[in-house]
Amino acid sequence: MAVQNFIVPVLGHLCGATSLATKQFYFVGLNTSGTVDICNIGDPGFLGVLLNKPGIGEVCQIAGPGSIVPVKMAALIAVGSLVKCHTDGTAIVAGNAAYAIGLNLEASAAASEYCRCLIWFPNSIADVSEFSNCA
Repeated sequence: MAVQNFIVPVLGHLCGATSLATKQFYFVGLNTSGTVDICNIGDPGFLGVLLNKPGIGEVCQIAGPGSIVPVKMAALIAVGSLVKCHTDGTAIVAGNAAYAIGLNLEASAAASEYCRCLIWFPNSIADVSEFSNCA
């Protein structure tokens, strides 16, 4: 079965003071200077997933909420798990009281793999305890 990505672009933002050339498919957001940087746990400036490899001051191509795109995993994550941003911009499982920013659509066999995720707006689900109990 063929799979496709679906991208809702977030346009017009520049890479901040730190190069993102090695951070393709990481979660990113706006920093206090209004430029793009790696997203951190609970970061209110979440924008989406970085699609390109911009250097300092270059334009960032970002897949925003509503997109289905690859995301770098911080650990083994099961299919159907809700994910949040880890401290390095990778995806980790969102536990209870965590603000999920996506749904993992593929199981990762190990850390550092890329799995497709459905990305959504942060803070839209604060208690994930019942969400994962689909019957």
